[in-house]
Amino acid sequence: MNSKFNAPEIMVHPATGERKACSVFTDELYASPGTMNATEMLTHFKKALQTYCEPHGISVSKHRGSHTSENVMKMVSNTGRSIIRVLYVRVRRSGAGFWGITTNQVCAFQGQGHQWDVVLLLGPGERSYLGTSQKVEEGFKKPWSSSASEYKVHESELEGHFAQFDSYAELFFRLLPPATLKQTAAVDRTSARTLGPGVASGESRGITTQLSRKH
Repeated sequence: MNSKFNAPEIMVHPATGERKACSVFTDELYASPGTMNATEMLTHFKKALQTYCEPHGISVSKHRGSHTSENVMKMVSNTGRSIIRVLYVRVRRSGAGFWGITTNQVCAFQGQGHQWDVVLLLGPGERSYLGTSQKVEEGFKKPWSSSASEYKVHESELEGHFAQFDSYAELFFRLLPPATLKQTAAVDRTSARTLGPGVASGESRGITTQLSRKH
């Protein structure tokens, strides 16, 4: 089946104030709750992020740190090959419940020196939450409950701490570094001057990118 980016909308980056066309990533599977299991949701999210980041010169791959997991991925600049940020992605299919944030995984991040964030996905749609390392560490102190190996995070505890997004595209736009957005905008303007009006279209920004997945 095919997944695609729908018509673009304008978003404003919170750090730079830059306005950019950004499309909402949708998938037919989300029309029916419970269609995807947690593993499929994670795979789908990673492919969507890869598709979105590629036109910006950023690759997304599994992060091989001290605690290797499919839930941990890194965003890497294709120019300097430097790690932009590490994402710890946790998935909840739908309804009531909690996300588990493993203490050993977070301790590994703290010792690696990279910028890291926690992304919480909530199915069956594209709702997600983004927590910086600072907010996650604050949650460890209170109010999250914990067991010997993980902290349990409920949706009601995220307000005011994690940023909420209703589409993956909104989340991806927030994850891109401001410098990357400026460089992309400069390339778009150069293309428009060189090729003429209308040629440097949304396609150069990855807006019309098609992403196919097989079952």
